[in-house]
Amino acid sequence: MRAEVTLHLERARPVGEWPADRLVGLVNPDGEHPLMVRVPAERPFFLDVLPVTWSRWLRRREGTVPPGVDPLCPRTGVTPAQARAFAEDCGKRLPTEEELRAAWGPRRFPWGDAPDPRLGRSGPPRYDRLPEVGEHPPNRLGLWDLGAWLWQITATDTLFGGRRDGAPEFGVPWDPALEPVGFRLAQDG
Repeated sequence: MRAEVTLHLERARPVGEWPADRLVGLVNPDGEHPLMVRVPAERPFFLDVLPVTWSRWLRRREGTVPPGVDPLCPRTGVTPAQARAFAEDCGKRLPTEEELRAAWGPRRFPWGDAPDPRLGRSGPPRYDRLPEVGEHPPNRLGLWDLGAWLWQITATDTLFGGRRDGAPEFGVPWDPALEPVGFRLAQDG
């Protein structure tokens, strides 16, 4: 299979200089928000393109990747306090539930109203193994793996995403028994 991609590179400049309609899905528009997109909302913000991976986690924390887990898989098994501390260490924060809803969109899933395994996993990870980040195509804003297979920790210690049976849920209290639980980082925009 062959694919072609066209990239249009622009000079990084302050976010205030970009027209709002040009910022949607634009990665790193000001050179200060790497791997983030600006999400249009009542109060626009930046959100990581991908969930935090084991590899990214270990660049700032001591430890090792568990046996059998790919370093490019989402960092799971963290508490809300650990996720918040990591975000602060990166100069960012955890997104609010409202921000994740804005990024998710108005439909049942980020890609529409019906499960579609080509666009995102709506149930448990295949073979009960976490997939690498970036395996599911981005949504309309350019956010990869925003689907129901991975719970995501919010700023209020609730979980956002979906159960293992595939039904997305929002505002679920954090529970160490729920899995897989990961997180993304946000920044004011």
